[in-house]
Amino acid sequence: MVTSDAPATLEIVAEPPALMLFARLVKVSIDIDGALARVRWGTNAFAVAPGEHVVAVGSGYNFNSKGVLTVSVAAGETVRLRYTPHFIKNFRGKLVVERLPEMRIVKR
Repeated sequence: MVTSDAPATLEIVAEPPALMLFARLVKVSIDIDGALARVRWGTNAFAVAPGEHVVAVGSGYNFNSKGVLTVSVAAGETVRLRYTPHFIKNFRGKLVVERLPEMRIVKR
């Protein structure tokens, strides 16, 4: 059972296209409700309060090409966002939501 005060999780997977050879040299900028984090490419998880959150993800210092979504998460829920930057530098990247199913314990 999940209580209402349990934190939710936003898991952000940022992967550059294979042809963007030098993309991994710069960090990814992740903005959740105005709190900016500069992280490495790959999977990053953030604990957030249940409710609606505005998430923006972009690569490097050029935050003009960011993908932006408003995501609603419930207590104890994990929502995965997948970000792929556009091959052309100033074009908006793609940010999509993947809801993860709750884990269930099966008794044998």
